[in-house]
Amino acid sequence: MNGKLVSNAPVWHQDSSAVTVVMASAGYPGSYKKGVEITGLSQVQDSGLQVFHAGTALKEGGVVSSGGRVLTVTPGGTAEV
Repeated sequence: MNGKLVSNAPVWHQDSSAVTVVMASAGYPGSYKKGVEITGLSQVQDSGLQVFHAGTALKEGGVVSSGGRVLTVTPGGTAEV
């Protein structure tokens, strides 16, 4: 996208739907721990789900939590739920 989000608007298909699940840190919206390792992301993406990062960071080659709302997960076109 090269910083040009406006030129990459989503395409909506008639008669389709989607759901997104927010993965939040334990304790959110109150106090929560940061720096918790997140594993299994490649397996989730291999299953046809899209993972969007919000409160994550890279640390020593791994993904860790850095905020309260950490990830959102949305089925892609091939996911079965």
